[in-house]
Amino acid sequence: MNDRTRLDANIALQGLLFVADVIDEALFGEKRQMNIEKAKLGPFVETLARVGDIADGESVPNIEGARVDLLFLFKFLHHLQGQFYSSLWRIVASAHEKVADVIAESEARALLEQHGLWLHLDAKLGHIHCLEEDESGLHTYDATFLGMPPLGKVWYAKYEIEARKKVYDSIYVQRNDSTAKR
Repeated sequence: MNDRTRLDANIALQGLLFVADVIDEALFGEKRQMNIEKAKLGPFVETLARVGDIADGESVPNIEGARVDLLFLFKFLHHLQGQFYSSLWRIVASAHEKVADVIAESEARALLEQHGLWLHLDAKLGHIHCLEEDESGLHTYDATFLGMPPLGKVWYAKYEIEARKKVYDSIYVQRNDSTAKR
């Protein structure tokens, strides 16, 4: 990992530890003893290191593993703000662009089937991270803060669409099971 990516990873980790302290204090009225050295041995840092290497331009040895790692890290963006968010975003956005096999909006809606109408809302909520095409190529676009891109051409990562479809299908099955029991 290069120095800039290592700094971003450390800032993101500090941000997650801060958020954990705030949540602990809200739930339990006290803070746990957070140890940065212990946190560096956890799955977040291991995953962030692998994704950081991809973001720095190393080859992707296992494409499916990289996709799983990215989906894991994207979940943490919602918990961070300010520089903590920006640091994690720089790493995952760069790796996302390198790993994503892009599909058009119509293809994404077709993959989502009956859930296709949720595509833009999913992007605004950060469940799906769209890519915007400009003269210099594809770039990850943060629809959670910026809204959907204006008239530019929008693309989606197929692995994120497939993962979101699984979530919708499981919710739909659970809902049908609970109504059938009534």
